[in-house]
Amino acid sequence: MKGDIVDYDRGRRSDAVDYAHKLQIWHGSMGMLKYSCYGAILMYLANLRFPWVQRQTLAGKAFVVSSFGIFGLVVSADTHLLSHERQQGSVENEVRRRALEDLSANHGIVASEGQIRRWVMEKKAEAAQEREKNLKKE
Repeated sequence: MKGDIVDYDRGRRSDAVDYAHKLQIWHGSMGMLKYSCYGAILMYLANLRFPWVQRQTLAGKAFVVSSFGIFGLVVSADTHLLSHERQQGSVENEVRRRALEDLSANHGIVASEGQIRRWVMEKKAEAAQEREKNLKKE
């Protein structure tokens, strides 16, 4: 039984890490694209307006645009990752709260982390059995 719990956690965490990584890559890329466009537009407008910008080399202007892009990459990826982690934390806290309520009310025990994991696995197994019953009825 204990091996099942460890495997359950490892698989769940691996999936969560993969999803968070993909989320970070996607939003980081979109942020980089958006802020690179902002930097290019601002550099173009500054080039039209200010003579000191006109005297800059192309490499200097490209540095400014790429700095905008890198800023967008880092800030966007970090912002979306933190919001995802906050959402996951609230979901896990809700599951933990429900498990604690059920275990203390129905079984009269103060639940440990292992008991909470077992409770979650039991609820998932019950839900799977319920789905099977519903499919057989149809």
